[in-house]
Amino acid sequence: MSGTIDLWFVILSLPIICYGLYFIMTVEMPDIDSDRASGRSNLLVNFGLRIGTMTALFATGMATILFFIIAYSGVLGRTIDFWYLALFSLVPLSMAGYGALRDLRQREQLLSQVRLNFIAMMGFLVLVTVISGMAIWA
Repeated sequence: MSGTIDLWFVILSLPIICYGLYFIMTVEMPDIDSDRASGRSNLLVNFGLRIGTMTALFATGMATILFFIIAYSGVLGRTIDFWYLALFSLVPLSMAGYGALRDLRQREQLLSQVRLNFIAMMGFLVLVTVISGMAIWA
């Protein structure tokens, strides 16, 4: 909105990119069989669900670490309490961890995990939006 790329944009892009990877892994999971049958090539088809769930766990773990670093360092100031974002980031991280531990070979289990991942991500986004809104209006 300011017409420039500033420190806020660059630093906050890092955890957002991680959550983008988590999202991509999640939306690709239900399609793995049809992608494989049609000859498509993606991370899940090429390396399997186990690598996909571990990638999702890595991505959410990195996002959480980045939010804790941002909060601890104070690099983005104190307008928004990044400790809340760091704590909220534990929601998608916990679901990604749960998914990495589960046996997702049965379709019902796979779809259940996809739903949990979406709920965790949407919950995180709602919490972040509420806290950010409260900071702006305070």
